[in-house]
Amino acid sequence: MQTDKMAKFLPAITQSNLISLLSLLVLANPVFSKPTGANTELKNGSVNLWLHKPSRYYHDHYFCKAEEIEGTRYITEFEPAYNDGIHHKLLLFACEKPAMMKLDLDEKIWTCGRMTSSISDEKFDEVHQHICDPNGEEMLMYATGDEEGKAGTPFKLPQNVSFEVGEGTKFRYLVLQAYYADSLYFEGVSRDKPGVNYLYQSEPTTYTAGVMLLMSAAPVPPNDDAPINENVLDIVCDPQTMPRHKTLMAFAFRVHSHSRGVLISGFTLGSPFVNHDWTSIGWKSPQEEQCYYNIIPFQIKPEDYIIARCQYNNPGEESIPIGPGSEREMCNLYVMHYSERDNVETSFLENFCIGFGSKKLSDMTDDLGIIPHWVKHDSLVTIETPDLD
Repeated sequence: MQTDKMAKFLPAITQSNLISLLSLLVLANPVFSKPTGANTELKNGSVNLWLHKPSRYYHDHYFCKAEEIEGTRYITEFEPAYNDGIHHKLLLFACEKPAMMKLDLDEKIWTCGRMTSSISDEKFDEVHQHICDPNGEEMLMYATGDEEGKAGTPFKLPQNVSFEVGEGTKFRYLVLQAYYADSLYFEGVSRDKPGVNYLYQSEPTTYTAGVMLLMSAAPVPPNDDAPINENVLDIVCDPQTMPRHKTLMAFAFRVHSHSRGVLISGFTLGSPFVNHDWTSIGWKSPQEEQCYYNIIPFQIKPEDYIIARCQYNNPGEESIPIGPGSEREMCNLYVMHYSERDNVETSFLENFCIGFGSKKLSDMTDDLGIIPHWVKHDSLVTIETPDLD
């Protein structure tokens, strides 16, 4: 595998488009100049689980806890808090309503992990519930964790940018999700208290943050059913599929798959057939820490296409279905962005797109035009295969 490439997380800059990128940074619309703001008092907040060592073995388990927000908070920074050596992943969601309210649960902690209605697993869904109420809004604000149980990475939003939660917003609750692949990770400890600490202010910021999610519902085929090193799922979201009412400034991204994921990359495409204006959002191996990675900020306009590609290594003979749990796969690209605060309510559809088919970018030239060579180069890596001689 090309380790140099896998270590990068900034958008690809080829020699041919370097001048164009520099021009874009200089000539960008001044409404999206670098965010600045006055000094504002920051306050501490946190969401924590308190889990005792389980009395029985379990596999692929998710726990959630909800906290209702008092007042209005403008969150600017996140930091994980958990015991080193306990292998889990932490995700912090903003929800209109948590799923446990719909379930009429008295406890604040419930088993969660069920996905959208488009992607379901009957056996898994018998045990797990949703994170947020599926009839309401949700947004993944922060994620961290790896398979080695190391301390996760903090994340700070750009200056004068915040997530708006609490009273007067659509997100009245924060929900923390902790994923444990195996209860044996509790070995040597009687309990675990994972959590996410965050900093917030009471005064609104000039810009408000949001998160765009692209995901695939198509199964991952065996390697033998695809060209060498091109076992991919492609997601293309046109302006009609993901309608946006204003220009956004993308500044970070996150990728997610399970063990068969090799590389996930994202792109934007403006005005097909006019100037083939492809821009790289970024790429990352999902086998590294699945946190948000900063990128050089750039504009996503309402007329732009948003594109994601997930590359896999599936040496088996059967396709792998999409779904929660380590025996299945996922193809998710999250793009964090900000825009000026306004009175226009942002709908869930403006930040969500799901791909159901297995068509590749090369099959969609009628819609996308000629795919630049650098796009293919930046979205695929060579998969090392064992020498059978």
